[in-house]
Amino acid sequence: MEFIISIRIAFPENITAILEREKNRFVGEYGSSYTSAPHITLYLGRYIEEGFPRLIEDLRKLPLEPFTISLLKPEMIVEKELQRNFYFVDISNKETLRELHAKILPIAARYRSTQLRTRDQQRLDQGVYGNEERENLSRYGGARVLNLFEPHITLGEIGMQNPQPELSDIQKNLRQIEGQEIGVSSLVVFFYKKENMEEKAKLIEEVTVSF
Repeated sequence: MEFIISIRIAFPENITAILEREKNRFVGEYGSSYTSAPHITLYLGRYIEEGFPRLIEDLRKLPLEPFTISLLKPEMIVEKELQRNFYFVDISNKETLRELHAKILPIAARYRSTQLRTRDQQRLDQGVYGNEERENLSRYGGARVLNLFEPHITLGEIGMQNPQPELSDIQKNLRQIEGQEIGVSSLVVFFYKKENMEEKAKLIEEVTVSF
């Protein structure tokens, strides 16, 4: 049995629908595995079952202030170690998002499982992660936290051996939301369960924490 926590920033329905349509195109036409609703991840890792309600209680005590971000152009980076091209929507006001991440991280890590997510364990075994990522996994249960935390909206990942979408097409498809300003005044916390490695994670509970 495996429990997973994901703390995210979600978007208004109209923006979500446009981003989701493009993510679905990546899945259907190019074989991307990213099928979750568009979001910005602030924390992701294995968790203990009894830690979830305590996490929600702790997050509600955080003194947080609303802020805004803007959506920028879609971009692509080559991830040679993973043999894939990674497509994402860049965002503004990253420093404020990093500050929010830094406040959430030690609270979320209080109740993390000592086991790692399957994907992180595989990357460790393959030698993909460096020293800082290994240290982060040991201390926080997540590889890309603190200095390695890079806020973004994932569109999808495509293996290098596969046909690739044209970046100009992606930018055209998402042009109507480029520059859109989004107010951030809440966190959405998802709690998932997996019976085994092969099973897709099932959502147990979703809680919005407003600030």
